[in-house]
Amino acid sequence: MNLVFPDFCLGCYRIGSVVCEDCLCQLRFCDQNFCSEDEVLFDRLYYCYDFDKEHLIRRLVHQFKYRFCVKVGQVLGDLMVEFWKECASGEYLIVPMPVSESSFRERGFNQSYILARSVSSKYGYDLIDCLCHCRDHENQMKLSREERLKNLDGAISVRDEVRWFIAGKRILLVDDIATTGASLNECSKVLKMSGAGKIDCLVLARAGMS
Repeated sequence: MNLVFPDFCLGCYRIGSVVCEDCLCQLRFCDQNFCSEDEVLFDRLYYCYDFDKEHLIRRLVHQFKYRFCVKVGQVLGDLMVEFWKECASGEYLIVPMPVSESSFRERGFNQSYILARSVSSKYGYDLIDCLCHCRDHENQMKLSREERLKNLDGAISVRDEVRWFIAGKRILLVDDIATTGASLNECSKVLKMSGAGKIDCLVLARAGMS
């Protein structure tokens, strides 16, 4: 099949792979992270890239989420693994951000789970898909932070059958993009209500920084 439809680099369009080594080498990790403030419920936010500055990351995320290219997701997962080398300390229980049932039906996968699985596999962390959407809500994309917080309030829950496994655990909550942090905040809220300990967040990229 690749002979008929060969992979080409989404950065320079060179045939051979979905992103070539030359283009990967041009990406720059962020050297900062965000510590918790009063209005958020997680302890720290680690982000690998500035979504607004790294055009290639934007292109790869679009191909992954909206063209349903799991192969690109595996590349992005490898980038998160590389970034986490400098941040990893101690043990975590990895929890992926949930997607709505409609998004899962459309894509056939949860993009955050694929990213989380890469980090879990490399660092030997337990991975548990314990969060779910428990009611319908508006798409977050065009909402303000206040609207996003209200939109998600009560929309995410922890699966009853795994609550016991979360109690007292140090959590690494994994997602693809963070904009206002509303989704991370709502997930952190329900995880802490279920007894989770410290919650750090790891996202591929943070938008709205520029």
